[in-house]
Amino acid sequence: MRLFREDLSWSLPEELNKGAILESIERVLGDMEAPNTSLEDWRYGRVDELDLSKYKVVNPHIRSSNGYVSEWISRWHELGSDAFGVEIVVEDFESVCQGVASDTVLTANENDASSAEAVLDQQEPFHYLSKLLSTKKTSIVVGDSSENSSVFLGLLAPDVDGAVFARDLHIKVPNYTKGVLALVREGGSRDSLFLDSISVEVGRDAELSVVVLQNLSDGAWDLSYYDSQIDQGGTLKSLTVSLGGDYSRLRSVSSLHGRGAQAYLKAGYVAGGTQTMEFRTFQRHLAPATHSDLLYKGAVAGSSHSIYSGLIAIEKGARGSNAFQTNRNIVLSESARADSVPNLDIQESDVRCSHASAVGPVDADQRFYLETKGITTEVAEKMIVSGFFRDLTESVQGLDLSSLVLESLERKW
Repeated sequence: MRLFREDLSWSLPEELNKGAILESIERVLGDMEAPNTSLEDWRYGRVDELDLSKYKVVNPHIRSSNGYVSEWISRWHELGSDAFGVEIVVEDFESVCQGVASDTVLTANENDASSAEAVLDQQEPFHYLSKLLSTKKTSIVVGDSSENSSVFLGLLAPDVDGAVFARDLHIKVPNYTKGVLALVREGGSRDSLFLDSISVEVGRDAELSVVVLQNLSDGAWDLSYYDSQIDQGGTLKSLTVSLGGDYSRLRSVSSLHGRGAQAYLKAGYVAGGTQTMEFRTFQRHLAPATHSDLLYKGAVAGSSHSIYSGLIAIEKGARGSNAFQTNRNIVLSESARADSVPNLDIQESDVRCSHASAVGPVDADQRFYLETKGITTEVAEKMIVSGFFRDLTESVQGLDLSSLVLESLERKW
């Protein structure tokens, strides 16, 4: 892959071994074709516009936040310490901890080339790069036997032109425990590139409720990866909210490894201007009697573009599993566009699977009804779009941030 071999000779922080990184890139990527729109996994997006030569890898300094992180921290406090006993704020993996319970563990370990090469996918070299270029792998263990073990993470990036932010975060919920996590990603400049890797491990009969808010700078590029592994009887309830970035692409893989594992996967996204938001999801059923239910909802305005491509994969041995996948989009302008491509791959019998997608404008009958009540067209459309997103917060129990999530979405239209 000549693009990576030449253009990744960036200036690197002292924490990184430049020689080892470039040697790994040469050995692993070789002459692999760079991601481009002729490849199936990238054909709907804008990866052809990506010019890696203009970026440099940085190890950013701590900075205070006056954006969503501060607002979410404030709301966290308003909810009361009885409901949320744990608070951790992480800013680019330098940590500020307050009232951290003894059952919450935060560690930072050196990353190396071998851990990066372990995740290499021939279609997804940016995942490998995110592991390779992150200076630390930050691991968090959250969860106890009560309902009140919760963690807040704020991942901030300073305004540095041409910066690459590669961050590697691992979250673990031990067997037979329950945990709650809120994660906010924000900051960067108009020329930032984010290569974040976030992995979640839900133990046996454990449960995790998680909300992730992405509000990166308007011109940033975001090529990030979420990976979840769910053991026997474990449950993951997740909500992803995407608002920022010029081009934001999230690849999410949820693997149900143990009998009876469950995943409830929701996302809300709002794109405006010339934004492109792309989501590639994989629901992988690897054990009997597993259950997954995915609901992604988006609104596109201006000349923006949203892309959803999802795959339900029922592997051999996953007999008796149920899997559902739904993507719905509201188009708010004539120039906006939404693509939706659901897929099934079933290798086992005695399963229930379905997928559905819908793309359309604001419902004219709903708008007319509201207008007959004296509500202006503009306000009526805002009410309809707000109601469209409202059911996304229902499954994330134990984290009463529903109003804040909806407010964050509503600011975009």
